[in-house]
Amino acid sequence: KCAVEDCGFVEIKEILASNLKAVMNFKVDFLMPGIDFFVKQILHFSMYDVSTRRQLRNAQVPVLFLHGTEDRLVHSGNAYDCYYACAGKRKLHIVQGAGHAAAWLDDECRQNVFAFLDECFEQTV
Repeated sequence: KCAVEDCGFVEIKEILASNLKAVMNFKVDFLMPGIDFFVKQILHFSMYDVSTRRQLRNAQVPVLFLHGTEDRLVHSGNAYDCYYACAGKRKLHIVQGAGHAAAWLDDECRQNVFAFLDECFEQTV
């Protein structure tokens, strides 16, 4: 019927690289091919093939995107990238000051989620 996406990323390789850079405090781009090799061997997919943006171009259900401005794991800019890539009906709710997966703690955010769900389920009845 619909989807609610909270703190989503655009591409897994970008999230991994930015978080490794934050932890190791240096550019880690040279590590990514080696990491991708092990991902292919163990998990049987390539990080370079995982793209939320590409999948959202085919979205056929309404999507509500949630994100906090203080998310240090997944930059809030990812929410905008996902929102604009989404082909279907979409809404965006950014919570000022919320960290990773903390947007839900905001009362207004919860109200928007339930209003979105009500709207989506009313249209299908």
